[in-house]
Amino acid sequence: MKKSVFLELLETQNAISPIAREELSQDLTLHPEHAQYYFNQAKKVGNSKEYSLENVEFSQNILTDKTALFLGSNTTFGLSSLGESFVDYLWQKDGLIGLKDVEVDTFLTHQDSFQKDDSYISRFQNDLKLYQPDALVIELPELDLNKNVKIGDLADKHYDTKTIIGAVEYMISQTSLLWGCPIILFMNYKNDYKKYVYLFEKVLQLKQKWQIELIDLSTDKEIDIQPTRQQYRDVWLPIFEDKLRQVL
Repeated sequence: MKKSVFLELLETQNAISPIAREELSQDLTLHPEHAQYYFNQAKKVGNSKEYSLENVEFSQNILTDKTALFLGSNTTFGLSSLGESFVDYLWQKDGLIGLKDVEVDTFLTHQDSFQKDDSYISRFQNDLKLYQPDALVIELPELDLNKNVKIGDLADKHYDTKTIIGAVEYMISQTSLLWGCPIILFMNYKNDYKKYVYLFEKVLQLKQKWQIELIDLSTDKEIDIQPTRQQYRDVWLPIFEDKLRQVL
């Protein structure tokens, strides 16, 4: 099936948004092998037309017209939900200007995945020149832990961006210096409990040192590692609404 035909099918049967269509199109250009995965996800009840953005009613509130930069990978992109994640629901329901800087299956740490400069660190360095957000939301992805990237330690000045903690601390320090906006880290890691516990301890140290916010969904058994649009709308959206309202 041609990409254009497939995307038209998703627009008709699942009512994906024009933005989601563009995001999926870009991802399929880079990763044509993802087509079968999207096809399977489209058949899930939680990704049906019932849960499309067009069925979410806008309500003006404190988040309306605020700008948040979301730096992430699969979860922020909405890989399992046809390119629509909690970010898109924040935009539709609350009028939050959500800037999604996402690349599927990319490293947080300073190393390339599929193409040059596709890591969080490389993209973040470019974002520093482009934006002045009211908040920064960083997804701690599965890829680095699954590929046995070193978790690392906190540092005073020289941050090792090839470790998970070093990379996050570098982004926190630069954000504090240049943007001065609130920072939210979020994680939903469910693969290796020992790795999760060790990482969580380090993240708590980061939280205390830099006074950042944390959303940890890893131990919530009702939250899937591959959420559908239904779960983003009904579970993730209220959680992120509450946290963003607190910081903004």
